[in-house]
Amino acid sequence: MEAVACITMVFVTRGSTAHVQAVIDADLVPLLVDLAAGEKTDPNLKKIAEKIIGNIVRGGSQRQVEHVVECGGIQPISGLLDGENDNRLTAMLWLLDKILRAGRQKQEGLPDTPYCTLIEQAGGVDKMAALQTHNDMGVALQAIVCLISHFPTRVDAQRLEALIEAGVIRVVQADEVETNVGEDDDIGSDGDSDGG
Repeated sequence: MEAVACITMVFVTRGSTAHVQAVIDADLVPLLVDLAAGEKTDPNLKKIAEKIIGNIVRGGSQRQVEHVVECGGIQPISGLLDGENDNRLTAMLWLLDKILRAGRQKQEGLPDTPYCTLIEQAGGVDKMAALQTHNDMGVALQAIVCLISHFPTRVDAQRLEALIEAGVIRVVQADEVETNVGEDDDIGSDGDSDGG
């Protein structure tokens, strides 16, 4: 897959769910996952493939998110939790949270969402747990919120208590958390300056 085609898909997947569906119908998601997960993939092409997968999850429907998971998309997203770009870390945590919410809807009477297991197997839960103590408050908050919602036994109780005492987090109900991170904090972006 050439870089020009991938760059075109970045813009297509920023469109409507119909645009995202066109990429899925062309059976490109497995190729994108292979590019994003490939150790020998050109780093620039790998980053573009990761961005496309993120766009599909971010703007996709329940079924489209499920398709990304079925194609192995959790692994490359979890792999990006090792990065150093704070905005990108926050965005990847947000994407994993969206995937986990999609898994919760798909749960269909099972005791746990199957996506929790997939994220654990990809090392994502351990990485989320480590990010609770990240120096960037946005990253730490997103990690804690995701863990509270989906992996409550992995929450660092001392860190959570400190954030509650500082007024950064306010507990609304047993399973909901409210943060003092505002809309202008751009939690859903991947940190690129092009607005995506």
